Amino acid sequence: MKNIKSRLFNIFEFIFVIIIGLFMKVPVQQIIFLLIIFMVVRKNQNNPMHYKSPYLCLFWTTLVFISFYILTYVNPIVAMIGAGFAALVVTGNADVKDVFMFNNDDESKYREMTKFIENNKNKDIVKEYEIIVKNLNERYKSRYKIDFYKVFVLKFYEKKTFKQIIEETNLNDNKEVTKALDIISMSFNTFMQVKNKLNEIDDEKTG
Repeated sequence: MKNIKSRLFNIFEFIFVIIIGLFMKVPVQQIIFLLIIFMVVRKNQNNPMHYKSPYLCLFWTTLVFISFYILTYVNPIVAMIGAGFAALVVTGNADVKDVFMFNNDDESKYREMTKFIENNKNKDIVKEYEIIVKNLNERYKSRYKIDFYKVFVLKFYEKKTFKQIIEETNLNDNKEVTKALDIISMSFNTFMQVKNKLNEIDDEKTG
């Protein structure tokens, strides 16, 4: 039943986007080309991202295609290139920040914690902290809708990227992964402070 509703929504969205293009007096051929490029690129990446809310999905799809349609007034080729690039971005396989060679701050700010756990994963102190993370689940999982222990294992034991964590959990985007990791990191720092081991994390920064 869920798949049927999803397909019906996709058909409605498809028709709605075409109607907007016709209303904006974009040639039918260009509308078709834009839709084909966007759908083919997105489909072939096998990793399309979706909003849980169909209203948000419709809103952003509409906004994106209006942008494409406006570009056709300037240059249809540029509009098609834009459609292909946008389709790649929404698969999660492209990051605009990479174009400017920015560092991924969300990844790097957990570097010291990652290194400490890697160097001490078989020691009692890390095993003791695992219990803390499991307690986070019991206390906050229903409030935040986050499986903190699973995120902890994926990030610090299995070395998964943000994208992979999103794929393996019920989190929606990098912001939610960051929120989960920030809570885990804060609890870890508090735990280490109680254990008077915070200086060992500091050593990782200079090591």
